[in-house]
Amino acid sequence: TQMRKYPEAAKTYRVAASLEPRNPEILNNFAVLLKLREQTDEALAIVNRAIRLAPERGDICYNHANILKQAGNLQDAAIWYRRAISLDQSLVPAYNNLGTMLEKLGKPDEAETVYRQGLAIDPSHPTLNYNLGIVQDQTGRSEDAENSFRQALRSRPTWSDGLNNLGIVLQKQGREDESIDVLNRLLEREPTNPQAKNNLAFAYVKQGNIAEAEKHYRDALAEDPKYTKALLNLEQMYVDSGDYSSAEMS
Repeated sequence: TQMRKYPEAAKTYRVAASLEPRNPEILNNFAVLLKLREQTDEALAIVNRAIRLAPERGDICYNHANILKQAGNLQDAAIWYRRAISLDQSLVPAYNNLGTMLEKLGKPDEAETVYRQGLAIDPSHPTLNYNLGIVQDQTGRSEDAENSFRQALRSRPTWSDGLNNLGIVLQKQGREDESIDVLNRLLEREPTNPQAKNNLAFAYVKQGNIAEAEKHYRDALAEDPKYTKALLNLEQMYVDSGDYSSAEMS
């Protein structure tokens, strides 16, 4: 499995499961492999067998939830993430995944509570901090989101999503110079990142530097010609500056 030789791994797990059909560890690992191969229905059948044999195992419940998530069954996935946490409160990834399920289910307040519960166990967990920042930003708390993104970046300093979102929340606070610095750091590592180019252009627009903004919007579109957000931002910049002919041509 670690060598990504999934067909060979599947054959070996099937043999192991036939030799020890009541071994929950074999069944659990087999189910994870089947999830990797996107064989969701069989993965669910196998993980359910593992749960019946070891209902006290939080890690198996967590894997069950992950498979349900892959199948698009968000409600049941959230239930099983909660069950995994009730069985093993140190299972930090379960807090993170439960939080994302709650966000998708339109429950940001509950998601934030879950993220904070996970961070009480592992305060430096980058993904928990990042996802907490996403919720805070979506609920209009850009300063809190900034702190969460910075905490995530302490653990993963070059994380492109973390840098990109930090740049965005700095702009929301009117701190364009800092946003430009952050986004340029990202582009030093990922010079073809269209989202960073678009957000950098937006910061230049807010500074009134139309020439620099135009350059970066066009760079973003050169990287991804179907990047609608960059195109709409470019058109809006032209309209706001009174350059209607350029807006029509864009």
